[in-house]
Amino acid sequence: MNDDDDDDAIFTSTLSSNNVVTTHQRHFKMYKPAKVLTQFKFTHRKRRNRTLLGDVITKDTLPSSGVMAIGRLDEDSEGLLLLTTDGKVSEQVRRKSVEKEYYAQLDGQITQEAIERLQRGV
Repeated sequence: MNDDDDDDAIFTSTLSSNNVVTTHQRHFKMYKPAKVLTQFKFTHRKRRNRTLLGDVITKDTLPSSGVMAIGRLDEDSEGLLLLTTDGKVSEQVRRKSVEKEYYAQLDGQITQEAIERLQRGV
């Protein structure tokens, strides 16, 4: 994929001022599989054989630099992950004022006490 090609972006945004384009941002969605860390580079000295987003996303699927995850999913979680080249969009979506909804699948039975603890917040 060419970095100038917007075919893989779910949408692009352009900020203009006085008819001059000042920024051109791209936004993507992906399905994050389980056992993948929501980071592009390993920041600790020992990698410990973990798979990162940077390992599953190639430059053929996304631009080679400037892409960041909006939020994160735990290593064992899987599901929709939004990516962007716009740090301001990432910051806005991660704010507490933006309502988010999560679905969880549990193994085994859940007690009423556990449900009440979850309802109070984690």
